[in-house]
Amino acid sequence: MRTSAGVTAIVLLFGAISTAQVKETNIPPSTWSVAIAPFNTQSPATAVKAILTPSQAIFVTRIEAFAERGPIVPTGSNLLAKPCPVQFALQISNGTTTQVIPISNQLRKSGSSETYTDSSRLNLSFAADVPVELSLIVPPATFPPVQCTCNGLNVAIQYRGAGSGRR
Repeated sequence: MRTSAGVTAIVLLFGAISTAQVKETNIPPSTWSVAIAPFNTQSPATAVKAILTPSQAIFVTRIEAFAERGPIVPTGSNLLAKPCPVQFALQISNGTTTQVIPISNQLRKSGSSETYTDSSRLNLSFAADVPVELSLIVPPATFPPVQCTCNGLNVAIQYRGAGSGRR
């Protein structure tokens, strides 16, 4: 009797641990959304656009950015949009961990002026109570000069708490 009661207690204990782990890994990611105002190649070289100070350690798992118009070379209203030949970028950093994500300058489809950027999977660790900055990096001036503009950028940063399982 003692053996089966002990085995039952161990099975119940492991069952509870297993259930807790499943619940922990099913926590959906959170999203930090940032709307960046219109910018162009004459904007400041690097500018902080948003700051998040996490109350617990987090892992950033993906960064996506969408622009309805740009970055493109401005053209007349009847002409097709022309992709910008220089590269803008987003930078996420807390001073210790830094990642730069180039903003796509490829138009989503023919006849469109939309661009979409996807970092793909990331595993960036950011400590609790340390501000995380999202910055826009404008490319350096070129010769001959290039005029490019983007009529705003919507950025979605997916992250998970450090204790939420899948990283």
